Amino acid sequence: MKGSKVFHVIMNNYIKEIYQTFYPAADFFVDKYRIYKKERFIKLLQDDFHYLPLYRRIEKLKSILQSDVKRKKKEMLKRIETFYDEKIERALYSAKDPVKRRAYVSAALDKKSERLDSMKSAIRTAVTSYMKQFPKKTVFQYYQELFEEPERLVELSQKELSSEDAELLCQYNKQLFSKKIYEREDLSLLLYLQVNLFGIDKDFKAKNIVIDEAQDYTFMELLSLKKAVDTDMFTLVGDLAQGIHSYRGLTSWKDVQADIFPRATYAELKKSYRTTVEIMEKANELLKMLPYHFPEVEPIVRHGSPPEFIEQVDAEQYTSRLENLIEGLTSVKLKTFALIGKTMKDCQTLYKRFNKQSSKNVHLLGENEKIPKDAIVIVPAYLAKGLEFDVVIIFSIDEIYSRQSNLDIQLLYVAMTRPLHRLYFYGKNKEDFLVQTNK
Repeated sequence: MKGSKVFHVIMNNYIKEIYQTFYPAADFFVDKYRIYKKERFIKLLQDDFHYLPLYRRIEKLKSILQSDVKRKKKEMLKRIETFYDEKIERALYSAKDPVKRRAYVSAALDKKSERLDSMKSAIRTAVTSYMKQFPKKTVFQYYQELFEEPERLVELSQKELSSEDAELLCQYNKQLFSKKIYEREDLSLLLYLQVNLFGIDKDFKAKNIVIDEAQDYTFMELLSLKKAVDTDMFTLVGDLAQGIHSYRGLTSWKDVQADIFPRATYAELKKSYRTTVEIMEKANELLKMLPYHFPEVEPIVRHGSPPEFIEQVDAEQYTSRLENLIEGLTSVKLKTFALIGKTMKDCQTLYKRFNKQSSKNVHLLGENEKIPKDAIVIVPAYLAKGLEFDVVIIFSIDEIYSRQSNLDIQLLYVAMTRPLHRLYFYGKNKEDFLVQTNK
């Protein structure tokens, strides 16, 4: 939810609120002299320095006040000197009693010196004192304050967020903050605040950005990144059908194109250069089960064996049947093999069975790991994106794929589009893999 468009509305309204806390309550004075009207200060803050983040605008305005004070320093001191010099001059010519005249002049000189010292002190401290009215907070403090009151969160969303959702979000985030934990979805909102309040150092900006697996990014991640790097030269590559992080990923490119990259060129690449016609036809059957519209992938004209189902008969022979299958495929010069499970739990179970029952070189692939040479890879479907193998065997031990779960369908689609040449399903029932096979 924190990555959705509704949080774009929330963040913009929240930033407007923050800006209003920087509207000064009074004009800027040095001692008794008004140097800057608050209305002018607000206009500069709102309009003239719109190209700067908030705290850099404040630094700019501070510099302006300092320059004005410096420019008017002589004039202010001169006024005080002139005021007391004129009083002394009048006393020298109008007072007849010399004793009273001396006392008056002496007192006036002392008062003049005192006022000049007071003015000099005010000149030194006026800007600093005036700037103290503005809050000094970190981006993390501002972010935590956003989730303090559910009712306020609803108002910031312009009623797009329900009271129930706002209550849950505030409770959940307060628990995270108490443990000093921030989730991935928080990072895009923190970045959005950083850009608008404090800015981004130029060393972190870029001219061109290329993002693969873009379907797994949220709306706010893409928007915040664009604002942070200050360019719209993005290349986004992704397959919505492989969006296995449905709680935060994209289900359409429409909002991204309309609201983030309105000048973008959108193109659908439908050709698959990996899988055979027979495998891709079965994978496309899964796309029809999803509630979204996805373009069907068109394989290049390369035919091969159709996907096959192999029934698991005996748990004791589970790995031996896989070994026999792999050895037979190795004999026809197929070299790379992946056993893909729905979950890491199933993968760990199979890995333990291989270690116990087989001498095969089997590797359980973890996140960000490289594939060892000549090893049979066991990998969960959610980590298989971007990988390819000569042969893929999609297996089921305790976990099955459900037609009622969009995530299950998308995970299975990812697994089915990994092989170059052969695809097998290995489990108790054909129905557990959702698509019809020849055997």
